[in-house]
Amino acid sequence: MEKTCTKCNTSKPSSDYREGRNTCKSCENKIRYQQKKERRSIDSEYDKKLKAYDVKRKRRNEKNNPMAGFIQKMRQSIRRSLKRKGYTKNSNTCKILGISWEEFKPYFESLFQEGMTWDNYGEWEIDHIVPISSGKTEEDVIKLCHYKNLQPLWKEDNRKKGNKL
Repeated sequence: MEKTCTKCNTSKPSSDYREGRNTCKSCENKIRYQQKKERRSIDSEYDKKLKAYDVKRKRRNEKNNPMAGFIQKMRQSIRRSLKRKGYTKNSNTCKILGISWEEFKPYFESLFQEGMTWDNYGEWEIDHIVPISSGKTEEDVIKLCHYKNLQPLWKEDNRKKGNKL
């Protein structure tokens, strides 16, 4: 059985709706996200509580899955280095990528889709072709951060891809 969402006017199966609602789950999630974003910008206490919760959640995840913390550190290291655009040839990130920044930048730019620039980074993201979450050991994760496994992908497409090949 199909229903039409009152927000996006799209006909979707009834499984895409919560019981007794006329707005699809996707639209409800977008609304909830916007409300949360607004409240965070207005209420600094709420923002602090959410940040504290995020830290606790990440730590809990690291305890349940020791690789989760390491994977997060690898992502942050590469992201920070690329954002800074100036790591040295001896930096850990350079060793992880397997290429110097001077060589990586033109290589990565050659993969840009139409409209992508370093200035609009945030609209696009650095995607791991083989998902980093598939790494079972630190060595696997380091190999998955090699420059040949990275590609620029529009944020929306990266979210759709998730941790799939």
